[in-house]
Amino acid sequence: ANGRPRPCPHLESPRAVKLNIRHLWLFAGVAIIVLLWYLSLMHSPPNIDVPDGDKYGHLLAYGGTMWWWAQLWRTWRKRLRLAAALTLMGVVIEFVQGATGWRTFDAMDMLANGAGLLMGWVFVAKPLGGALHILDRRYGSR
Repeated sequence: ANGRPRPCPHLESPRAVKLNIRHLWLFAGVAIIVLLWYLSLMHSPPNIDVPDGDKYGHLLAYGGTMWWWAQLWRTWRKRLRLAAALTLMGVVIEFVQGATGWRTFDAMDMLANGAGLLMGWVFVAKPLGGALHILDRRYGSR
């Protein structure tokens, strides 16, 4: 009415928005985790050609995963559980990498994972946290 855009409903309350195609978003989230495992255990992972480039990969992978799933689980308690589960997953992956013979264990990777989780949590608390809800409103009501 006053020319200013209305805030997205996802910012009003942790439980304000019900997703129309939640099953699709959950499937995509599971696919992200499967991709993360695959990239973590493949013989020749993608190379980011900068010093410590793999740490940027960890930061983006875990940040993106946290950002995605935190949009589906809206309460702080569920997000805390999510962060704990993703942290545990990152630790397990590092130990599995160390046992493969073709990948190595690196504690710094776990720190990069944790920094990524924090980054994802911050991004979901800002307007970027409504991306899934905007997509769902646009495509899920058809």
